[in-house]
Amino acid sequence: MSSIIEHTLRLHEARSASAFTSSCRGGGKIGRDQYLGALSTASLHYPVGYDLFMLRYKSDTPANERLQAAVKEWVHLQRNTPDHAVAACLLAINLAVYRPLPPQLARRASLLRRYGAKAVRTKNLISGLNAEKKRLENKTSSKITQERAATLDNQIVLEKASLRQWSEQEAGNSDVCPCCKGSGEQIKKSGSHCPECGGDGRLVSTIDDIRKSLSATGVKVNEESWRVDYVPLVNSCLHWLDVEYHQAIEQLKRKIRQEENALV
Repeated sequence: MSSIIEHTLRLHEARSASAFTSSCRGGGKIGRDQYLGALSTASLHYPVGYDLFMLRYKSDTPANERLQAAVKEWVHLQRNTPDHAVAACLLAINLAVYRPLPPQLARRASLLRRYGAKAVRTKNLISGLNAEKKRLENKTSSKITQERAATLDNQIVLEKASLRQWSEQEAGNSDVCPCCKGSGEQIKKSGSHCPECGGDGRLVSTIDDIRKSLSATGVKVNEESWRVDYVPLVNSCLHWLDVEYHQAIEQLKRKIRQEENALV
């Protein structure tokens, strides 16, 4: 991420103009108003790219709503679109802003239950509870030991439920692979690709995940129709979004550099 983008993102968190200056490329310092102006210019010239920027880095709700409206309009301008073209392209927004789709959320939650920090603690805790339960079972059976064993069983159930709830909540907070922690390599085998992410270090949603997401909502698309009718459309939509995003970023950079050069 360039320093210009970093400074622009800080704009939304800065509490005062004095906390917000830049001296990129050795030029003069510019303040909050100049960044606001540059951002406004980008939004005017490339509104779709601007909304992608805000959604990707700031999870901005109004930007998301505007972006969905723009995608719907884009789909309606295309020719011979399939029945569920709008739904497919709206899901494609998630790929454009690196947000996981439901299939990836489920997979990441599953991996968090195996490799996450809480998973390790829960595994150790359950192991201890099972050991205590086994020790009680080896003792003479009594009402007290039976009650204690039942209590331990309940604790184990609660711990597993807590782990599942945590994993499902945590799954959408990042796309980092829980297995390799983002390194792309197996922890115990240096130089070997992580078997869960294939060496990417991230769990990235794919176009096929869009089809799975549609299926989860009751929309069934057969393989032939998906390959012929939907994949080209979704790829075209993603290309359009990518072009719009980079044009907005370049506009933002140009305007900020103009402001910097004006102070030299």
